[in-house]
Amino acid sequence: MKTTRLHVSEMLNGLMAVKKLAGDNKYAYAVARNIDRMLSIQKITERRRFPDPDERSLEYFTKIEKLKKDIAEKTVAGDFETLANDIEKDYQDVKQRYEAHFKTFQEYVNEDVEIDIYMLKSEHLPDNITPEQMQGLMFMVDEPK
Repeated sequence: MKTTRLHVSEMLNGLMAVKKLAGDNKYAYAVARNIDRMLSIQKITERRRFPDPDERSLEYFTKIEKLKKDIAEKTVAGDFETLANDIEKDYQDVKQRYEAHFKTFQEYVNEDVEIDIYMLKSEHLPDNITPEQMQGLMFMVDEPK
């Protein structure tokens, strides 16, 4: 099946929602196998979600974390958002780098990927499945012709 990485993530969420439903062995195998295949794609996607932080990024994030701590401990007076914006003004290069990365990441998750879905005949679905749960499985149910 050809689909996007984003759709793989959505299908995986659907499977995670039904993985504890009691069904026959074929149901259990199909769900487990498809989860395993989707997790391998998801892990690669997650590794690309954030760029590797450089020295400037680490410096910026350290200052923001210190600000959070100082405000929580009341050693600094003021509004977090205002104070954080003041820090951010000195780190526009970091902001631009992350914005560019996230734009590229959005393109990446919308690219097509090939995944071999293990199909399941409808007679192997659990008897107590709800319509909401069924929605998470529709992509893998081999409907009778």
